[in-house]
Amino acid sequence: MLVKYILLYILLCLIWGTTWLAIRLGLEDFAPFFSAGLRFVVAAVVIGGIVYFRKIPLPLDKKSRAIYIMLGLFSFFVPFGMVYWGEQHVSSGLAAVLFAVYPFGVTIFSHFILKSEEITPRKIIGMILAFGGVYTIFHNSIGGGSDLYVMGMFMVLLSALIQAYILVVFKKHGGYLNALSVNFVPVLIAGVCFLLSSWIIEPAPVKELTAAGIGTTLYLGIFGTVITFTTYYYLLKRIPLLLLSFIAFITPVIAVLAGWLFMAEKLSESDLLGSALVITGLGIANLVFSKKSSTVQA
Repeated sequence: MLVKYILLYILLCLIWGTTWLAIRLGLEDFAPFFSAGLRFVVAAVVIGGIVYFRKIPLPLDKKSRAIYIMLGLFSFFVPFGMVYWGEQHVSSGLAAVLFAVYPFGVTIFSHFILKSEEITPRKIIGMILAFGGVYTIFHNSIGGGSDLYVMGMFMVLLSALIQAYILVVFKKHGGYLNALSVNFVPVLIAGVCFLLSSWIIEPAPVKELTAAGIGTTLYLGIFGTVITFTTYYYLLKRIPLLLLSFIAFITPVIAVLAGWLFMAEKLSESDLLGSALVITGLGIANLVFSKKSSTVQA
């Protein structure tokens, strides 16, 4: 099972390492909320089909409904709305750096909510090194430009903290839900909320309709939402929570390597140093699959 968990973890890093760029490309064709709405509606249709044909239970008791609404609004709609809006005014690189506060938020919230997640010097040192690595990779792309630059930064930062808090709360209360069924209703809620918001505040939701815009929407919906979040909730029950949050440090490294491998982009000394810092931080934090990890089955 350990090999399976490792492969799924790598899959998450590989896919989420490309989503920042995909969001940026999608915004060239669609307004932010409309783009996000399309993404989540596509994901909801796919997940709903899987749930239906595989006859996966979809609990609708009071507690489950509360969890669906919590995830739909505060794990998807609000924080993703912040990211989509924020990426109009900050670079993808800066967004990745700002979102890298996510593991810090997970650590702090876990300590107070779960009680079992201890904040140790090793964890803190490891996270600081990894965060420094992400900053080192993208420091050249951090700069102003838009009048709403600071607000864009704040939105991405707040999004990371909100998602960290909701992840910890779900870890405590939602472990009994299937990884697919727990995705379906929240993603549908988010998609509907985004499209309604777009209809209200975005007078021209479609800027231009291109194959690239449609392709990135499908990629974000199927790969960046269905596959990733289903896998994410599956692993949430099986590996240490902080290890899962370290994906926020690893995905920027994947993004840089992908550019080097597939786009012939040059690897700078900052890229190599930053990547080394991230890997070193991960090692120092000693975030390995432990025997204490939960083995609850989905």
